[in-house]
Amino acid sequence: MNYIIYVRGELMLKLKPLIAAKAKANQLRTSENRVRANSPKQEITTRKELSKLAGIGSNTISRIEKIAKKAPDDVKTKLRAGEMSINEAYKKVKQIEKAERIEAEINKAKETIETLTPMEGQYGVIVIDPPWQYEKRNSDITHRGRCPYPTMTIEELCKMNLPMEDDCIVWLWTTNAFMHESFHVLDAWGLIPKTILTWVKDRMGLGDWLRGKTEHCILATKGKPIVNLTNQTTVLNAPVREHSRKPDEFYELVRNLCPGRKLEVFARETREGFDVYGAESNRF
Repeated sequence: MNYIIYVRGELMLKLKPLIAAKAKANQLRTSENRVRANSPKQEITTRKELSKLAGIGSNTISRIEKIAKKAPDDVKTKLRAGEMSINEAYKKVKQIEKAERIEAEINKAKETIETLTPMEGQYGVIVIDPPWQYEKRNSDITHRGRCPYPTMTIEELCKMNLPMEDDCIVWLWTTNAFMHESFHVLDAWGLIPKTILTWVKDRMGLGDWLRGKTEHCILATKGKPIVNLTNQTTVLNAPVREHSRKPDEFYELVRNLCPGRKLEVFARETREGFDVYGAESNRF
């Protein structure tokens, strides 16, 4: 039945220019009659006319129109063959639209990256949240967990030259998927891992084997930096906000624990007490 509704809707959309002209004329006549009769305004729209002629709900007509304009040919072929519902096809279109928005964000960030100057000075405390490259997400532009920013390979991350003082603490954010690779990156940077802070979130996210509800930050050192250890632990309980945005509680912990000049690499917002470096440092 769905395919009949879709084909009927497609046919009606071919008549849209004529129906639009008719709707406009009807609207003018209705408006004139309303003024003469002093009656409430009754809006007549193209979509309502299409809906009426096709015997299909106006929301369904709207979805069919979007599918007709933006869905790939194979999706429309499945619809016409009754192998896919209108709702399923509409979800595909929404995924494509989201992918297009993400692609635009990535391209904009790439343009900004090209204008960045190398990191200058030296820092005793560095926070870095690398743009880890998830292979599955990278190859499928409609993957719901695709990163909305340019990613880097492990090799590219290993070649980064962080502006570290002789005595430095580096906080490296990572996920369960990249825990193993994170230690290789730290080795390449000449750092020694000391402990792991785990952010326990207030709700679960994506995941391949288990749904993720934690994220990790490895504390690594160069030389002999000092810390002001009081009651800080390896667990940080804090709510989830926007994609990749880290909790304010983390930065408060770093301020209290780690004295020294501070830098956040791949920062997505400015923050008191930290210099920032990255293409999206004003995103939040």
